[in-house]
Amino acid sequence: MNKLNSPEQFKQGYMLRMLSEYLNEKLGSGICKRMTTEMDRTELQLTTKNMGQGLNMMVMNYDADIHFESFPFNKFDPATLYAIIGAWLMDNDNRDEYDLADPDVQVAIEDESNAELLITIEFREPIMVVEDPDGLIELGGKSYKIAPYEIWVAENFEMEVIKK
Repeated sequence: MNKLNSPEQFKQGYMLRMLSEYLNEKLGSGICKRMTTEMDRTELQLTTKNMGQGLNMMVMNYDADIHFESFPFNKFDPATLYAIIGAWLMDNDNRDEYDLADPDVQVAIEDESNAELLITIEFREPIMVVEDPDGLIELGGKSYKIAPYEIWVAENFEMEVIKK
């Protein structure tokens, strides 16, 4: 099971949480102590899809705001920060599949060595449910709970063509 399908994904914004953890790892506590993250403009799209072992009950669309107060742009090149975020998105997000907007950056210079940065990233993530007799979510006469489910991927495929 990968990180995207971990039980923790259903805490608010698992993509934002994963990116925040990655930034903490890459940038260190000195810079990240100035960082706050939050979800904004959350929208729920009711698009239930049976995935065999569970349901994608809906899709949560939101903007992730990553805010740096007093970012030391003379000590840490903002272009490196942008490249770290861009590379993470390319490796961990299906932006092209969902036609999500590119990240937006707003900069306000505070003084000769610090700036306030706001990076806004659009995310789209499924809300996954599995059947559970004690689940609080009732749908179609069945009870469900929020949880990841195993996704089966075909490893082999055989096709026979018969010409008539």
